[in-house]
Amino acid sequence: MKVLVIPSWFPNKYNLNSGIFVREQVTLMKEAGYNVTVLAALPISIKRVHLKKNIAYSAHENIRLFLNIPFFEVLNMLLRFVFGIQLFETLKKKEGLPDIIHAHTYSQAFLVRYLSKKYKIPYLVTEHYSKAMDQSRLGRIQFSIARAFYKSSVVNIAVSDSQKQKMEQLYSVGFTIVPNFIDVSIFHPSSSQKSKKVSPRVKLLSVGNMLENKGFHLVIGALAILNKSRSIYELEIIGEGPYRRQLESLGDFKNNSKDIHLLGSIPNHELVSHYQNADCYIAASKIETFGITVLEALACGTPVVVTAENHKRIVENNVYGIHSARTSESIANAIINATRLNTSPEAMHDFIESEYSSDRVIEHLGKIYLQVIRRSTNHSNESD
Repeated sequence: MKVLVIPSWFPNKYNLNSGIFVREQVTLMKEAGYNVTVLAALPISIKRVHLKKNIAYSAHENIRLFLNIPFFEVLNMLLRFVFGIQLFETLKKKEGLPDIIHAHTYSQAFLVRYLSKKYKIPYLVTEHYSKAMDQSRLGRIQFSIARAFYKSSVVNIAVSDSQKQKMEQLYSVGFTIVPNFIDVSIFHPSSSQKSKKVSPRVKLLSVGNMLENKGFHLVIGALAILNKSRSIYELEIIGEGPYRRQLESLGDFKNNSKDIHLLGSIPNHELVSHYQNADCYIAASKIETFGITVLEALACGTPVVVTAENHKRIVENNVYGIHSARTSESIANAIINATRLNTSPEAMHDFIESEYSSDRVIEHLGKIYLQVIRRSTNHSNESD
């Protein structure tokens, strides 16, 4: 089976961790015997280009980068389409047509629907983008594009129970659940984790793109509350983005700057030691489709504090972490309680392995690919 994966994000020189879950899924599908090719035109921000001091449009054999046009998402979608057609025509001459197209997010709707209609290639969609769950953030035009995209897809995939419910309610189409996976051979507790508390300092960690809805300002506010009487907590934030300058201008940041470390973007494999060395991981997002960093932290044996609704199931009964209201005061209290949990690092890792291992996810995805082929074949026979 030839599968063409068309993502909306993919690792590149300007953002090493962009869409890394897509690359890992593609790698594992290849190892499972599937003939998988990645193709996409991806926007990059001018700020990221400026940080690198140069620009390169070629990122991968079938990946093309272009400068993002701020505040004009539909225009960026059209550019994805134009450059994507060029990439596809070149690929088609070399490898022929794929059997199915697996799109990741509605941002590739124009390209995928065009290819599907012109070449009669069935497609499925995995929606990772939290924006797709919020009609007010999408706006009327993008909402219409997304809805038409899902309605024409053979299978729509959500990555969590709560996302599935919201998407089905919002778009009136069915979704099936295929969670993102964790490579538990990479993300695991360290051998010395049981005795890592040799320092009176409590290490907090938060990872993600620096966007307002990620809630880093709330985490910084929680740190300020915790360190009011005695400065024993320190916070690492890993990630980059447009909200960094605002974070650095916060009074709570300036007053606690010696205890806050903004580490920027780091390669994914280097995250493991940061998870292992943390006493508590905090995800203060307003909304999440899946929240893979929460599961990575748990796989490394670190308790979590979460605020998004779809993370409630992961921390139910307060075994692996604490669900908190989305305020700095509540997060501060949750951090205290999370660091007092008695669950062992090994038990956290075993939970993630049982629920989110790569073997289970790839097997499920393979069955869905076969389902897409069968449904498409049946539909073609009925049309004839």
